[in-house]
Amino acid sequence: MLSNPEPEITDQQGPSAIQDDITICYECQRFKTNTERGFGRRSADQAIGLTVIKLLEQLLLKKRNLQQTADELKKTIEQLNLLKNITDALARSESLEKSLKIILTGASSGDAFGFNRAAVFLVNDNNNMLEGKCAIGPESPEEANRIWEEISKIPLNRLLEEILNGEEFVPCSLETMISKVRVPMSDKENPLIKILNDSKEKVIDIKKELYPDFDMSWWPGFEKAVAVPLISEGKPLGLIWADNAITGKPITNELIDSLKSLANACASGLQNAILHQKLYAQLKELERVHELFKSNQAYLVRHERLADIGMLATKVAHEFRVPLVTIGGYARRMKKTIGTENFDRLSVDVIICLLYTS
Repeated sequence: MLSNPEPEITDQQGPSAIQDDITICYECQRFKTNTERGFGRRSADQAIGLTVIKLLEQLLLKKRNLQQTADELKKTIEQLNLLKNITDALARSESLEKSLKIILTGASSGDAFGFNRAAVFLVNDNNNMLEGKCAIGPESPEEANRIWEEISKIPLNRLLEEILNGEEFVPCSLETMISKVRVPMSDKENPLIKILNDSKEKVIDIKKELYPDFDMSWWPGFEKAVAVPLISEGKPLGLIWADNAITGKPITNELIDSLKSLANACASGLQNAILHQKLYAQLKELERVHELFKSNQAYLVRHERLADIGMLATKVAHEFRVPLVTIGGYARRMKKTIGTENFDRLSVDVIICLLYTS
């Protein structure tokens, strides 16, 4: 009946739970048979004892399974709380830069995610490139110890609030390096592009030895990393890149699933931040065009005024020219008769008349 007739039972279970399990097992036909044989028979007494031990083993196993389930449930609840805090912060963010910092802070904080370093790459539709946008994490163990010691006692909510209330961010060395990364979307052999183009790929486990030609100069200390796509409404927005190069902690399937959960939860909020940035850029462009229009409008008004003045001057000149031409004609006639008996006095009278009537 038992592979181990003398199990070590160290856990204790409540009497009600034990009673329930014993009641269930007591109704088992095998238990009843052994009980019936136990009256006055030593072998049957032994069988009953072994059956009880078997029941206790099952109780112990159930307790351990329940404890494991409870631990998993607790971890899941903690992860969901983290995701809620992160998505709430994303909803309050007014800039793409802060949104990216929030996502990466979540990826590198807490037991639910807890990667050493992380970065975000976004698709630029204007030039059809995958571009490095933001990164967080230390380059060396010394820098890691200093940073982790500073933030180890700071709750995630407070870190997120500091990001939301911050005015400017000083980029870390990792961010400075990845900001120079530009990968054409047409480069289908690149592992970063592969994850965006292949709908079947949900995550890429990138190891240095598997991609010897993959330029990783922008990520110091690279040995192994994971890349998870950021997809909203079927459209690839970019990806999250993460590793544990500092601690060397194994990147398990459970850790990868956690990162995927983070990416799925943040994708829609990130898309809103991207749209907000585009609208802000368009608004600034409209403001610039409006100012240019106002400046041109003022120039046109001045130009129209000058044109009106010119037309007025032309009209005035025309009005003066007509009598002056007439006067000139009479003056020439008069000049011909000056000093003679035939001096044209009539021309003098006409000129005088024109001068007074003009």
